[in-house]
Amino acid sequence: MLTNLGRRPIRFPDSRLVHGGDRAELPEGYTPLFLVSPRQEHLLEVRVAGLPTPRELREGHGVHEERTIGEERELDETEKLVLVCLAQRCPRGEPRPQPLTWAEAADALNALNPPKPWTQKRAAHTVAAVRRRLSGQAGVPGLVAEEVPPPVGNALNHNLITDLLLTASIEKSDLDPLGERSAPRSA
Repeated sequence: MLTNLGRRPIRFPDSRLVHGGDRAELPEGYTPLFLVSPRQEHLLEVRVAGLPTPRELREGHGVHEERTIGEERELDETEKLVLVCLAQRCPRGEPRPQPLTWAEAADALNALNPPKPWTQKRAAHTVAAVRRRLSGQAGVPGLVAEEVPPPVGNALNHNLITDLLLTASIEKSDLDPLGERSAPRSA
C-alpha cells in the first residue's frame, strides 16, 4: 500500500494521482511512480516483492516528506474557497475529474451560507482574476485563452487546477469546510 505523507501528488503511469493523505494499492512487481512538482517530475521506481513486516510499518521505513518553500501560489481566502470548490472532484480522487460547472460551483458555495450570495458570474470572475494574475505575475502557462489552442472549453480551469494541485496551493484538507454536502450529485 502506498501512502502519500507529503504535500505533492504522486502520479501513477495511468495518470491517476495520489494526493497527500491518500493511499493506493501497489501491485506486486515493478511500478514507476512520479513525484510531481510544478517544474519537474521525479521518477521513483518501485518493486514490490512482498508485504512489509509490522516492525517496518511501526518504524516508518521509507517515509519522506518533500517541502518546497516558495512554490505555493498566493491566494486570498475567498479565491481559495472558490478554487477548492471548483476543483473538488480532483482532490476527492474521482476518475477523470473535471472542474465543476459555474452553476454547480455557485450552488456549492451558497450551501456554505455566505453573507453575500454567490452567482455563476461572481465565481467565474473570481477564478478569471486568479488565472490572469498567475499567468502574468507567476508566468504559469495555459491560463489565458491566447495560450490555448481552440476549442478552449474547460482547458483554462483545468490548467489552473492542475497548477494549484502541483504546487500544493490547494490540498485535500482544503475540502473540509465544503463537506460532503457540496459534492454535486451524479445524474
